[in-house]
Amino acid sequence: MTTVASSKNGNERMGVALIVTVLACTPAVSQEGPPPALVVTAPVVAESIHETVELPGTVRPIRDSVVASEVAGRVASRAVENGDRVSRGQVLIRLDATRLLKDLDRVRAELDDAEAQLELASIQERRALELYEQEILSQGEMDEAVARRQSLEGRATATEARIASIEDDIARTGIRAPFTGIVTAVHAEVGEWIETGGRVIRLADLSTVEIRLEVPEDYYVRLTAGSAAPAVVDALPGVPLDGTIFAVVPDANRDARTFPVLVRAANPDGRVGAGMLARVTLTLTGGEKALLIPKDAVVRQAQHEIVFVVESDTARAVTVRTGRAMGSRVEVEGDLAEGDSVVVRGNERLSPGQRVAVGSPDGTHASSAEE
Repeated sequence: MTTVASSKNGNERMGVALIVTVLACTPAVSQEGPPPALVVTAPVVAESIHETVELPGTVRPIRDSVVASEVAGRVASRAVENGDRVSRGQVLIRLDATRLLKDLDRVRAELDDAEAQLELASIQERRALELYEQEILSQGEMDEAVARRQSLEGRATATEARIASIEDDIARTGIRAPFTGIVTAVHAEVGEWIETGGRVIRLADLSTVEIRLEVPEDYYVRLTAGSAAPAVVDALPGVPLDGTIFAVVPDANRDARTFPVLVRAANPDGRVGAGMLARVTLTLTGGEKALLIPKDAVVRQAQHEIVFVVESDTARAVTVRTGRAMGSRVEVEGDLAEGDSVVVRGNERLSPGQRVAVGSPDGTHASSAEE
């Protein structure tokens, strides 16, 4: 019995020693859990939201003028047709100047006669002065000589003015374009008599177009002249217009309670025509402040939208509701504050409470949890 007991005790001691040896050879299991996930973050920012609205408007030329004749006369020739493009100073219509040319010849002859009489009167005045100084002529005779010379000087001056006026009228028989544009209407034909002020041509400048909008008063107070106002024309979908608000007119339509807003945009190729319908995007200032985060920070899970906020190297899941988009950012509502760091890269496989290590956008490790 003693021998058996001793053998049993020895076997037990050998078993304990074997277990200790096995445990000593087994690597220790880490008590820290899995390594932190590498993520990239961006701050939550608070900014005023500039709301945009799209409103329809009508295109019109920046300048639209009915060209009138400055002198009366018969139309001798017309150099343009409807739709022609003309340059500033180009002759559009020429009136018959025959009558004016005859008047010019007659008045020039009158000037020659007046100048000849003036020369004679000046000679007579000098002779009269010599005789007056010799006390041969009386004061009255001297005054008559001076007055005659002055009268003829006035006549010559008036005749010169008449010549200049006739020459100006002759020049005006060539009716010229006041600006570069396109002929949109012709009101005079060859042989027709045109009175002074009579309409001859309608001209439109479409190198720059103006879009007139009727804006509700709620929008009117939030618009500023000089702001960008891009536009598209329904008839030309592939031709965007780089518009700018030219004027916000403070004169409301009493019935509709809308205010005129004028948007101008370059139209160098002239493809946009007067009367076309345009849609203009306006940016309204003075919006309320909102929290904005990058769109990449939003993770959609089932019916919810969440973002991960990094706090003490740990990801906290926050349910949010997204709103208006601002380029690459989006408005959010939820348990967030300005300055919070939200995960924008590496958030697809994150779990709430998971440890994270924050890296830079280029992948460089920036900070981490305990290592």
